[in-house]
Amino acid sequence: MAIASGANVAELAASPLLTVMQHPEYPMPGKEFSYPPGLLAEICSDGRIYRALGAANVGKSAVEGTLSESTLQSLRGALVGTWFYAMRGKCTSDPVPFHVAAVRIGLAQDTFECSVFQGSGAIELLDRLVWALQIVAPEVVAPRQPSGCN
Repeated sequence: MAIASGANVAELAASPLLTVMQHPEYPMPGKEFSYPPGLLAEICSDGRIYRALGAANVGKSAVEGTLSESTLQSLRGALVGTWFYAMRGKCTSDPVPFHVAAVRIGLAQDTFECSVFQGSGAIELLDRLVWALQIVAPEVVAPRQPSGCN
């Protein structure tokens, strides 16, 4: 049996750190979704990241790249910090109506849904955990489904 090199071991050990799926609002007749359904972002424990170019671009255009070690450590800190749990509580305090756009935020130990209405917490969560992240060497890629960081 061959022993994997260090890089291959890291790839095998990667798991999803954060996955954000976007669920659309109930569409108005004759109009497109403001928030199309699909994978908005997937961040792996080894720093790889996939991110749509924007909420309106889910399923249309995205970038892939990596996060610097310091950015990855900051993100990990944010996911276990009191700010994150306060935002999670804000999101889950009210059920998301079926006709409202929402994001499903998945972590290794938890998944919750948050409406994208102003004041729900979703906008602030996405700004800090997805849109503010600097991607090292971003490459434009085709939209995809969650990979599980494989």
